[in-house]
Amino acid sequence: MATRVMGNQATVTMFRLRVLGGMALEGPGGAPVSALPHRRALAVLAVLAVSGNIGCSRERLLALLWPESDEAHARHGLRDALHALRQALSPDSIPSTGSLLRLDATAVGSDVLAFSMAVASGRLADAVRAYGGPLLDGFHLDEAPEFEHWLAAERTRLERECVEALEELAGAAEAAGSWAEAARWWARAVEHDPLNSHFVLRQMQAMAAIGDRANALQAWELHTRRLREEYGLEPDPAVFPRIEEIRRGSRLAPQGIEA
Repeated sequence: MATRVMGNQATVTMFRLRVLGGMALEGPGGAPVSALPHRRALAVLAVLAVSGNIGCSRERLLALLWPESDEAHARHGLRDALHALRQALSPDSIPSTGSLLRLDATAVGSDVLAFSMAVASGRLADAVRAYGGPLLDGFHLDEAPEFEHWLAAERTRLERECVEALEELAGAAEAAGSWAEAARWWARAVEHDPLNSHFVLRQMQAMAAIGDRANALQAWELHTRRLREEYGLEPDPAVFPRIEEIRRGSRLAPQGIEA
């Protein structure tokens, strides 16, 4: 939890917002907040959480969440949403500077901010731990197509950053000869990108390096079956020669692995 110092006293973050893998808001002691604001107010909260310390302008929020309303009604809707949020959280949870609004991380901590800060500082294992799933999974807002477009783009961006972090972690483990660790990271990457035959190959090569060729081949069979049954696709033929090397047991110690 974040803290801030006021005089000789430290104030601990009172609320915790989860937007990765769904949406949930916890209050003091981790208890769920029962009286949540309405969905459009929650959407404001989510946008501010994703915007982080940079914040988001009122005009951007109006365009995202009240695209069909005239300016007077849209601004009234935003004022109502901010009032509901500040009542549910704390009066100073969403400070404003001119037209710019932001979520005060010392009042409301969020998993998406923790993820973004960990990525930015190179703490990739922490970033992967913070990533609980797709942004606002299962959350929809009627009559707000711009919000849905924003959500799709941000969801894609955050998942891509998580996969890139997993690739770096797996590559570092390979470089250190930590093949069991590399296999675990590649398995996580496959979970996020199940269509990627190259990720499966890298996972298999790491597993083969520790003598687990049987499970490596089983991973390939599961990948192939999933591609065919769920997506009607075939694996990338570029990986077939490497798969056959593993199948024959002739490549148990990977060297110069290529993606």
